[in-house]
Amino acid sequence: MVTRDFYFVLEVQPEASIEEIKRAYRRLVRQYHPDAGGGGDPESDSRFREIQEAYEMLSDPDLKKEYDAQYPHKTQRKAASSSGSK
Repeated sequence: MVTRDFYFVLEVQPEASIEEIKRAYRRLVRQYHPDAGGGGDPESDSRFREIQEAYEMLSDPDLKKEYDAQYPHKTQRKAASSSGSK
């Protein structure tokens, strides 16, 4: 069972396009990849795996739709907080 907010993990909004998700993933992978400076640190390794898991879920349109249906409160919370900050 997924309990993590994958949009938060990838630092994108629920309305993000596949391209935006891909850009965020690539940026974060460069930052946390074990071979790119984050290696050896257990926290960085854990974050790297979390980023990969989030990308696998959100980059596949069918899995993303399933995730959004299973966790609508997370997408509504983010949408509400972003609209209230205007």
